[in-house]
Amino acid sequence: MAFHRTLSGLPESSPPLCGLRYFGRVSPTLPPEIEALPLHSRTPIEWGCAVLADPISLLIDHAFLEKKAATNALELLTRWPNDWLEGWVEAMTGVARDEVAHLAQVTRLLLNRGARLDRFHKNPYANSLRQLVRKGEPGDLLDRLLVAALIEVRSCERFAVLAAASTEGELASFYRSLFSSEWGHYRIFLHLARGFTEPAEVEARWQQMLAAEALILARQEPGPRIHSGVISSHSDEEVDHEVTGCPGDSASRSGLRPNAFGGDV
Repeated sequence: MAFHRTLSGLPESSPPLCGLRYFGRVSPTLPPEIEALPLHSRTPIEWGCAVLADPISLLIDHAFLEKKAATNALELLTRWPNDWLEGWVEAMTGVARDEVAHLAQVTRLLLNRGARLDRFHKNPYANSLRQLVRKGEPGDLLDRLLVAALIEVRSCERFAVLAAASTEGELASFYRSLFSSEWGHYRIFLHLARGFTEPAEVEARWQQMLAAEALILARQEPGPRIHSGVISSHSDEEVDHEVTGCPGDSASRSGLRPNAFGGDV
């Protein structure tokens, strides 16, 4: 969308959090733009290979994420700060339109594979992020925007990993196209936050929440979900070292296998 290109930029890097087992080097097969994401942890390519072993469950989870993202934008539509904020309504309607379009695409991919949506869905990652939101204005609105930005920027990274790991052309192209969209969305939410809060305050709170997000993600269980956890490389001795169908397969890598979703992060 045209207004994506007019938004102010973000710091190109953020200091890593030490001690997270979740960390992994970014694969050379991933797009270089992923390095500019301000995340405090990185997803290894093996995660993408593992979750793509169950594409139906992954797509079902993805569909619910797009549904929630559209709903969130619509809920924020009339929550502009103070009397008015120029560009707020246009931004929220644009994000909602994008997310509904993505939901339609995911649903079509499911139907083409003879699958369908589940009726219920749980997302412990997003639920934990929403616990970070402070009560009362103006902190509540700022934090809601930053949580939305967190989910978008992590999704952006995860879609890049999925595009690189997928051996199915249709899915790879789909995830590649979502990378740019999610990139734009997270910058929109940050841009809106800076419209009613001092930039220094936004940046300080953003860094706090980025650090919290990395910890929350590290605690997630592995499984075929967009925001699932990664099996620790500490468990290499307990799982088969063969990684099927991933770029750069090696017995010296993290030891993930496509069906190795059990165990703790």
